[in-house]
Amino acid sequence: MTTTRTTTKNRKRIRTCDNEADSTGVKGVYELTNGERDSVRDDDGANGICAHEGSGGRTISGHQTCETPDLWPDNCGNWQRY
Repeated sequence: MTTTRTTTKNRKRIRTCDNEADSTGVKGVYELTNGERDSVRDDDGANGICAHEGSGGRTISGHQTCETPDLWPDNCGNWQRY
C-alpha cells in the first residue's frame, strides 16, 4: 500500500511513504494554488522512513499518489483536492 498526504493542516508540506518492499517507488505529485506542480519521491521500499518536502510557504491545493516503476509510465491515482 502506498500513501501520500499533507502533513500539516496549513497545507505547506507534503509527505509520501512507500510501504511496499517491491522495488517500485512512489511519488506524491502536488499542485499549488497558483497552478504550479512539483513532486516528492520515496524510492527505498518499506524501511519506515518517508520522504517529505515543503512548498516554500505556498499553499498546496491538491495531490495525487503515483507508483514509479522502472521503464514504464507512472501509474497515478485520482487527484485529491482541498
